[in-house]
Amino acid sequence: MPYPPPTLNLAGGQTNQIKHLRLENVLLPWSSQLLTRLETFSLEINGTVPVEEMVNIFIQNPGLKSFHLSCHTEGLNIPALPTPAGSNTFQATANSLEEINIGFNDLVIANHILSRVYMPACRSIKLAVKPLRTMDDILSLDMALSQFTPKIGQALDEDGRTTFYNWPEQPFKWSLSSQQEAFQLSIEFSYLSLEDIIGCIRDLASASASELEMEVHLGPTPQCIADELGNWTEITRLHISSPYKFSYDHDDEAVVFPDYLGHTREDPGSGLFWPFHDLQELDISELECSPVEVFDMLNRRYLSSSDIQRVRDLGIYVGIPSKLDIRVRDTPKWVDSVIVPAIKSHRGVKSLEFGSPEI
Repeated sequence: MPYPPPTLNLAGGQTNQIKHLRLENVLLPWSSQLLTRLETFSLEINGTVPVEEMVNIFIQNPGLKSFHLSCHTEGLNIPALPTPAGSNTFQATANSLEEINIGFNDLVIANHILSRVYMPACRSIKLAVKPLRTMDDILSLDMALSQFTPKIGQALDEDGRTTFYNWPEQPFKWSLSSQQEAFQLSIEFSYLSLEDIIGCIRDLASASASELEMEVHLGPTPQCIADELGNWTEITRLHISSPYKFSYDHDDEAVVFPDYLGHTREDPGSGLFWPFHDLQELDISELECSPVEVFDMLNRRYLSSSDIQRVRDLGIYVGIPSKLDIRVRDTPKWVDSVIVPAIKSHRGVKSLEFGSPEI
């Protein structure tokens, strides 16, 4: 059974000048003068936390600009979420709040705050999600973020591309940003299936009536994850990071790029496909791959017109992938290779760029 953290009671003294307060595994009485006139507030805690009282932080501190809560607890009895934003259900308005950062392993904590505090000036939202247990959890997160739907839509319409990260032994991370609105949203997902993650992301995009495109950054990737990501039609750019930068500890064997993109998939009900079918940009400038490896992948991924026709004459559908803009490392083995002109003019290539690895 979780126990509440100790309460620190500081009596007397002048606290009006305190603008920045950080607490670790300790709580203050909610009537404390330390919890007023703050500009930044950070609470990191293990154990129970009076989430319903968290709204008071925003009421008591109208000048609050930054709110950070890292909470690892379960078993909270929080009232049901209100209807979506715009129904006058907010209990507080944080006009000065510019950034909010919440890490939690009980979704009700973030939902309670985001659905009850209106944050019209917020420019940065960072959420670190531990277990989401049911589809209702995912839907409630989408609902809690509904006050930011216009800004999410602006970010998607402005650039059209969001970023998804998959690093070994780290949470999946999805982020988007809008330069025009100076707005950033990032969500880290731990212990959640890729099916549920993309469902959550698609719902956020759908609520804003915007098209969703994704740029995916991959470190060493096990076969099972690559196969799932390879089915996401929203992925238009793929950035492959060097496997030498990461340790890899997984039962499933890591796929090899760019070879993996040439693997043919058979769908018994449809026909032949290739992973990351809608991919348009491929950045492999961090890999030590040779021109021959890229050329071989292209020949397997993009069948010739005659081969496609022969397969289709047999009644088998062939899903033709999008052409690629490819970025490779500027090394002598590429610059001096006799096969590079064949890659540049390949039926599956829009452009070939030489460059240094992105930092």
